[in-house]
Amino acid sequence: MSERFNSLQKKSETWRALVLKPLLQRNPFTANDITTFRLVLALTFPFLILSFPVIAWIFIFVSILLDAIDGPIARFKKSDNDRGKFIDVLVDQITFVLLILGLTRLLPDLSQVLAT
Repeated sequence: MSERFNSLQKKSETWRALVLKPLLQRNPFTANDITTFRLVLALTFPFLILSFPVIAWIFIFVSILLDAIDGPIARFKKSDNDRGKFIDVLVDQITFVLLILGLTRLLPDLSQVLAT
């Protein structure tokens, strides 16, 4: 079992060195920039869900994907701190609430279920 774990860890390190590190080095954005962009994308979801549902779902999906990127960027750029972690968690919660609000607009019959 330990050998398998070591093998997976080496593959992960190789992937990070070959793929992730070059992407992070060329990235001009800070983690806070990405978190702010995530918030903007999430804020549009409840307003777009009825008129442009495909765009709304793409925006919320991109927002969720970017959530996985801002932490590694902050650590790579050595700009991680408690304030950034707090803002990230806060934006996560706001995104969740906006997702529920958008779904209640889309599915008003299920709004009571979604609210709970």
